Amino acid sequence: MSEALNKYLTDKKILICGFGREGQSTLKYIEKNLPKASVTVASEKLDLYKTESFSKHTFIETSDFKNLINDYDLVIKSPGIAFIDYDIQTEVSCQSDLFLRFARGKKIGVTGTKGKTTTTTLIYKILSLKYKNVHYMGNMGIPVLDFIDVLEENSISVIEMSSHQLEFCKASPNISVITNIYEEHLDHYRDFDAYVDAKFNIIKYQKTEDFYVVKNNIKYYMDFSTVLSQKIEAENHKKFHNLNENLKGEHNKKDIDYAVSVAKLLDVEDEYIERALIEYEGLEHRMEKVGTFKDITFYNDSIATVPTAVISAIEALEDVDTLILGGMDRKISYSDFIEFLKKSKINNFLCMPETGNKIGRELEKTKNVFYFDDLEYIVKKAYEVTQKGKICLMSPAAPSYNKYRDFEEKGNTYKNFVIEIGKEHE
Repeated sequence: MSEALNKYLTDKKILICGFGREGQSTLKYIEKNLPKASVTVASEKLDLYKTESFSKHTFIETSDFKNLINDYDLVIKSPGIAFIDYDIQTEVSCQSDLFLRFARGKKIGVTGTKGKTTTTTLIYKILSLKYKNVHYMGNMGIPVLDFIDVLEENSISVIEMSSHQLEFCKASPNISVITNIYEEHLDHYRDFDAYVDAKFNIIKYQKTEDFYVVKNNIKYYMDFSTVLSQKIEAENHKKFHNLNENLKGEHNKKDIDYAVSVAKLLDVEDEYIERALIEYEGLEHRMEKVGTFKDITFYNDSIATVPTAVISAIEALEDVDTLILGGMDRKISYSDFIEFLKKSKINNFLCMPETGNKIGRELEKTKNVFYFDDLEYIVKKAYEVTQKGKICLMSPAAPSYNKYRDFEEKGNTYKNFVIEIGKEHE
């Protein structure tokens, strides 16, 4: 039990904004530890909770809380809720903030536009081989407050942290990693600088005994002059780069460098690092090999929601003949990405709304471009146009929210069609 967190929450009038995984986790924590607490929940899906045990609490529509936000002592925001141009005069927090301020043990946080899931996973797997009390949590769908009651002083928490989860943090991890920063989530922030500021919270509140791990190219975006903690440059750990086919590509080598740098800070020997990397099985939806059907190899990279991640996958896989791309338009620039695609060896582009259609129109003069609104038809076309012995890659370069719940639903839908259509007439 976190007595410090419970004391902090006691007697506060609390508003939970958003009721997905984190919102429900937050309410469950409060119900368990502070059953008399006054809680209101703002949610878009009120009907889902009328018959649940949660129904004893007050539920309001998310559209209503903007005018009520200052009526509460504490607002606990879920990652998916954007606070743009709000008149906020009360305290706003989130699960990550509460965890970093009140949880016991050492905290290792990883953020970045891309690479944070792989890096977090590698750090966790390496540390787990040497230490017993290591926990994996955060942005991959594992709410941090689910762990706070079981942590001890010798616990190590390895936390993937999105910009949304960092935005209102007033504390930083003991060891922080920033993998990279590119344009993303500009629908959630006032501008790119506000997005960078949210990321910067992962090191902003560190103390002199803490550490942050970066590569030099990150400095362009951030002013580190006010940071109190100690900088660790993620060196090129070549000896660990080519141990596993699931970690091919320059982007994965960088993720290995970050993970090894953290491991070295915690006195992990090379034998544990090497074993963890060899045993690593890869991540679902990140350059995930679906299989080879009808002499075409299909990859699912639905987690790639920015152009840089797509470029990394194309360069790593090398033999991509067909690219499936497109998703929700978040107003980021695709001009450099389009120039890369024009010069690439990819012949076929299967484009989905909204961004895929915009990108496709710029490629029509030199490439085979097809437009679809349904993954089933896209996969059928991929089987038709992809050269035998080559690769079909789905790597959207945009989020999936305009048609799917998330990148996982999109990736799973794609994989199902690939297998189903691929096995037809065998």
